[in-house]
Amino acid sequence: MRNPDWTRDELILAFELYLKKGNSPSIAEINTLSDLLRSLPIHNDIPDLERFRNANGVATKLSNIAAGD
Repeated sequence: MRNPDWTRDELILAFELYLKKGNSPSIAEINTLSDLLRSLPIHNDIPDLERFRNANGVATKLSNIAAGD
């Protein structure tokens, strides 16, 4: 089962990091955003806790944002 789609609030946080750091945020910044996203009480059903908004997923989302920029 897939993880839930990113919500508007999650995307805003990702865009904020992208606007500050472009497509080259540090690993620490990616991990911080990942930790924040994982702690938000937005999603009730998370099928894969290990993959949910992990650092790789956050980095991928930032790359997707950069591709559209």
